[in-house]
Amino acid sequence: KTDTTNVISGLGPVYAGFKVKITDEDSWRPEIAFLGGLVLPFSAKKDFKPEYSAANIRFSFAHTLSDRFSLGYNLGAEWDGKTAIPGYFYSLALGMGISEKLGMFVEGYGLLPEEGIAEHLIDAGFTFLVFPNFQLDISGGLGINKEAIDNFISFCLPYRIII
Repeated sequence: KTDTTNVISGLGPVYAGFKVKITDEDSWRPEIAFLGGLVLPFSAKKDFKPEYSAANIRFSFAHTLSDRFSLGYNLGAEWDGKTAIPGYFYSLALGMGISEKLGMFVEGYGLLPEEGIAEHLIDAGFTFLVFPNFQLDISGGLGINKEAIDNFISFCLPYRIII
C-alpha cells in the first residue's frame, strides 16, 4: 500500500473589488454597502487560472454591538470560475477592536450553488490599520465539509478611495 498526496503550490489569481456605502447605521437599521469584484485570471499560475469568468456581487450589512464589538453579514451571488453557473454566498462575522489600529474577527461563510453541493468554511484573522485609508488583513481558515477546501491562508491589502 502506498500513500500518495498530490500537492500543487503557487499563487492564485489576484482579486480586484470595490465597496460602495448605501446607508449609515441608524438605530435598528444596519450600515449597508454594495460590493463587487472580479478575479484577474492572467495574474495566476496556470494550475490556478479559472476556467470561466469569476466574479461576485454582495450586499454587506454591519451592526455596532458595543464600542469594541461589531456584527457583519453578507448575502450575494458568486461565479467561482469552475462553472458558468452562479452560487449564492452568505457570511456572518464577529469583529473585535483590540486597539485603535488592531482588530480581529471570526467568521462563518459558504457558497450554496445552483448545482452541486454547498461549501461551508470558517476563518479568523487580524486587521491592522497602517494609514487612515490603508489596511493589512491576514486570516486563516478551514473547510467544515468535504466539498470545501481543507485549509487556507489569506493576505489582503485593502485601500480605501473616497470619492
